[in-house]
Amino acid sequence: MVNLSTALLDAADETDFSAGINALWHRVELGYIYAHNKIDQFNMAGVTSECDGDCAILAPGRYDIHTLHTSWQLPNIMAMPNFNIYLGAYASWLDSTAAKSGNPDERYGARVRFKYFF
Repeated sequence: MVNLSTALLDAADETDFSAGINALWHRVELGYIYAHNKIDQFNMAGVTSECDGDCAILAPGRYDIHTLHTSWQLPNIMAMPNFNIYLGAYASWLDSTAAKSGNPDERYGARVRFKYFF
């Protein structure tokens, strides 16, 4: 199964676009997401104390985000044919005009998705 997705947000001070593709084959899922965010104005009130300087988006600018993700499907949890769990991992690279260095900001981690089909 292959899925394509896209989204667009056109707000007063921000325009966001994302497009992605993922495929599930024999319980293995692999996907890619591209996002482009253009932020004209950013309100820092109440943000810095929560981030400790580690937040990805802290200033106006253009942001390009590339994410690769993968997961393994565990089907029919608790003998329920409509309930699946996906164990996975992701890696993201953020390129920003607001960044002080020319190097992309790398993010990676693990994820668990619970999916129930109604």
